[in-house]
Amino acid sequence: MAETDSELKLDMSVFQNEGEAYSSLTDINDIPIFTSSFREITEKVSKQEKQEEQHIAKQIFNDKMTDLQTNEELVQVLFQGETQRIIKKEAEIEESNSVLIYPMLGLFFAVFLVVMLGYCKKRSAKTEQAKAAIEDHFIV
Repeated sequence: MAETDSELKLDMSVFQNEGEAYSSLTDINDIPIFTSSFREITEKVSKQEKQEEQHIAKQIFNDKMTDLQTNEELVQVLFQGETQRIIKKEAEIEESNSVLIYPMLGLFFAVFLVVMLGYCKKRSAKTEQAKAAIEDHFIV
């Protein structure tokens, strides 16, 4: 086998100097993460959050909803109410009002168009009479 010249140079002194090696920010700043006191603090915080959620749930939901054990049951109770029927009735009322508005607007514009055409004809007749009167007056 022939020897090949490799340009790759390995510096083995890096492994001997452990003080310069990378360490996490928590190690550098002496913040203990995996200690029993840290675990106790996290448990207290999680218990407080659960208590706050329960308190808020008691204030928001009625007694039927707080008796439910799972979120799926809660969702079923929330979305199986009579509110959907009320929304459908309101939508039907709005549609019936809009059905009457469009024909009334069409009729209004038709009457307006007829009145404007009559006015234009009357005005053009007056201007023709005025032209004829001026021509008769100045013709000798």
